[in-house]
Amino acid sequence: MRHGSSLLAAIAAATLAGPALAQVVLPDGRPNPAYDGLYAWFQADDGPRAGKFPAVDGSPVNNWLDSSDNGRDLVRVSADAARIPVYAEDAAGNGMPSVEFDGDDFIWANQVDEFGEISTGRTIFIVARMDVINSGYLFDSCTTAGRNAMFGGWSQAPENWTVYTGIDIIDCGPVVTEELVGISMTLENGAQSIIINDGEPITASLDIQNLPGFLLGNRYNVVNGMIGGIYEVLVFDEVLTAADLDAIDAYLDDKYGGGGNACFGDLNDDGTVNGADFGVMLAEWGPCADCGGDLNMDGEVSGADVGLLLSVWGECPGDPCDGVDCDDMDPCTIDYCDPLTGECVHEPIDGCGDGGCGDPLSGNCNEANGTPGCSDAACCEAVCTVDSFCCDVEWDEACVTIAASQGDC
Repeated sequence: MRHGSSLLAAIAAATLAGPALAQVVLPDGRPNPAYDGLYAWFQADDGPRAGKFPAVDGSPVNNWLDSSDNGRDLVRVSADAARIPVYAEDAAGNGMPSVEFDGDDFIWANQVDEFGEISTGRTIFIVARMDVINSGYLFDSCTTAGRNAMFGGWSQAPENWTVYTGIDIIDCGPVVTEELVGISMTLENGAQSIIINDGEPITASLDIQNLPGFLLGNRYNVVNGMIGGIYEVLVFDEVLTAADLDAIDAYLDDKYGGGGNACFGDLNDDGTVNGADFGVMLAEWGPCADCGGDLNMDGEVSGADVGLLLSVWGECPGDPCDGVDCDDMDPCTIDYCDPLTGECVHEPIDGCGDGGCGDPLSGNCNEANGTPGCSDAACCEAVCTVDSFCCDVEWDEACVTIAASQGDC
């Protein structure tokens, strides 16, 4: 009874806490881009770029921006346009955008001043789709100075996923082609754990090498490319706690269709915020690191968290963005649905509409478009190196003729 009286007093006196310590996810369940352990984050629905503009369906992905606060963008692709991955709005018919690789493509960042090198224990999540088992790599480092990699198809287990620690391999079970796969792995010296599609952990006790640089879609020497798509990758330079692993898994499950009906405050994942969740919160009462009941993420389950729980009491709402189409048909805006409000957001793209190489409004490179430059950045730059008139004044028939002779066009 004394404990209950203290609880009621705490509820009565509760006020919202001040700034919370950085947690692995935000209150709405999305990864926290400012979390110290989040090293890099690549989302197909956020970061792919064709030149300096967001990629559109079918366009080459020349760089893939890091969604974390760290700026570890993948900025390197082949000089051969045929080996650059392509952005797809819905390659697999699942409604999710992806970066597609045709068996010869790759995109990467070096270990010196771009991605850097991870020497500590690490956690990697990847959502991908492999269409053909051809020994193609989901990811690898960019040098033999250190290797961590995952690929599908190995000589000793040709139908299986394989993780390479840089020292030895881990057989991770069969590849299911043409379907999304969610993979999480923790790698540290003497202890590895890989989970595929929420299955049982596959464990090993091997040594590992550092992860210098990062390459997606191919082997470090770009001779074993995957055929399929990559949807999302999160890299942490630490071994996440079980609670943090669950939090990122829940985010990916919800986003890619593997989750249930949970929502903010639904601590037991039954689709309703009710007394059962309050019971979970009571069991965690007091100072508690990484507890689900710590809704305001201040390191303590308290009356402030009860206040938040009461504010979302009842049945979990449906996805407010379900069925919402935010495309305003303006190539100079980034369009998306706010996952909290269901409202469309149209963010202007800096520089779009001003004309010049790569601007979607500059017009087709293969016809006289009446504007300076054209929409394909690589082609435009190649042509304007030959004749600057095409970028300074107007893209006319002479520019079209030059374009026809350029390999980048």
